[in-house]
Order: sequence, then structure tokens, then C-alpha cells
Amino acid sequence: MTETWTGLQDNFPSFDHLRIHYRRLSPSSATCFTMLLIHGLGEHAGRYNNFYNYFVPKGYEVFAPDLRGHGLSEGKRGHIDSFDDYIKDTEYLWKKVEASRPAKCGLTGGNILVGHSMGGLIALRYALDHQEDFRAVVVTGPLLEIGVPVPGWKKSLGKFMSKIAPKLSMPNGLNPADLSRDPAVGKAYVADPLVNNLVSARWFTEINDTMEYVHANAGRLKLPILIMHGSADKLTNPNGSKRFFDNCGSQDKTLKIYDLAFHELYNEVNHLDVLSYLEGWLKERNL
Repeated sequence: MTETWTGLQDNFPSFDHLRIHYRRLSPSSATCFTMLLIHGLGEHAGRYNNFYNYFVPKGYEVFAPDLRGHGLSEGKRGHIDSFDDYIKDTEYLWKKVEASRPAKCGLTGGNILVGHSMGGLIALRYALDHQEDFRAVVVTGPLLEIGVPVPGWKKSLGKFMSKIAPKLSMPNGLNPADLSRDPAVGKAYVADPLVNNLVSARWFTEINDTMEYVHANAGRLKLPILIMHGSADKLTNPNGSKRFFDNCGSQDKTLKIYDLAFHELYNEVNHLDVLSYLEGWLKERNL
């Protein structure tokens, strides 16, 4: 924490009564610039201090949930019955965001939807049907193509298990060393008690179906969008970002590839360059 902003942690009951934990980080002065930040698989919103420390003192308010089955939120670790679970949770949190905004800010004001990795997939899926709520979308290392291609037989097995044992859990296979070129990031990830490495059979099929859906509907997205990806990302393939970018219907779209960078751009050795670039992109759009 710094003297220029404050942090609040709270939770809310979602559509199925699971309690979803979230952080609200506010600058010292009232602002109309609000970011909704959605984290990635297996982690939680508490791992984004570089992001908060950079943007909140500059006047951006950030709301950041722990996804269901993640961090301090309730729910079976790494499991969803449907990808819509994530979407509905986001809708419920957004109602709290809207209720907290000063009337002078209007309906969209400076609303910015931000997502990383799986959170990037959630952000894009959410944005497709809620474009009126935001002025821009920003995603880093979005889960639009898995880093290592999944063999056909494994996909078939996953679909079969999703039907007969949807909550069956398995390790997600994430190597902490692939998160960042800074070894301290991987070590902190391993030591973090709120991190988990499990995913369910139903999660696997829902993610694959949603990746296909988002790509197929990329042309519907008209919001200004910034996509950032590390060229050496082994967890989510940069080609997925390039494919979405090429098909995206927005007239204002930017794809920024960071040479040699790994998966977590906000925790990379050059994270200040990434955050500065993002700030500049927002300022160019009066955000």
C-alpha cells in the first residue's frame, strides 16, 4: 500500500449463492476511470500488486475478483459447471461497480475491462455481450490457444470424462518457471497458499468450447482493444492472440508482442515497460 490509495476486500453472494471475494482499490481522489481486472487460472487477484501500484495512484479505481474456485472465493478448486458461471459472477460484481460510480461519470465513463490469461478469455467472452458497459478492453496473454497443442485423443477423453465425472480433478500442468523470466515470480507462486494447480474435466471442455466461440465471434467485438503477449509464452500461444486480432471487428485494435517475454507480462522483468505502454495506450484514448 502507498499513501495515495486505499484497498478494500469484501465478498458477495453470486447467482448460486457462492461467495465471491473481490478487491476494490481506490485512489485518494474520486475518479471516473474504473478498471475491472480478471486474473488467470489457478491464481488470484492478490498477485497483481505491480498493476495496482502503477495504476491506482494515477487515478484509476480497480475492482478485482478472485474467480470461483480460486483464491479466497468459494467453490471447488478449478471447477465450473459451465463457462457461464464465470460470466454470471462478473455480471454480479459489475452491478456493485455500477452502484459505486458517481452519477457524473455516466454509464460508461472511463470503464476499462482488463483480463490476463484465462481472465483474458473471460474478458473477451464477457465483452462480446456487454460492449455498452465499457470504453476499452485490454488483455495480456489471453487463453485463446493453449501453449502446447492438446492431442485429439486427449480432447475426446476430456469430453467423455466431462459427461460422466465432470468434477474429476487433475493437475493443470503449469510450470511456475514459465510465468516470468524473473525466478522470484515462480518461487513466490509455488509458496503462495492461495494458488492451486487443479482443473476439472468439465472445466477443460468448457474452456475449449469457449475458445472456439470467442474466435468464431471475434468480428462482433467493436470496442477499442489492446492485446499484449510475450513471444516466448509457453502457456498460452501468441498465435491465438494474432488470430483473434486479425478477425476482430474493432476499428481501433492494437497487438503488442514483447520479444522474449514469458506469460505474466505484469510480473515480467520489463513489467514497467508493459505498464507504461498500457498507460500510454489508454491516454491516447482519453482514458
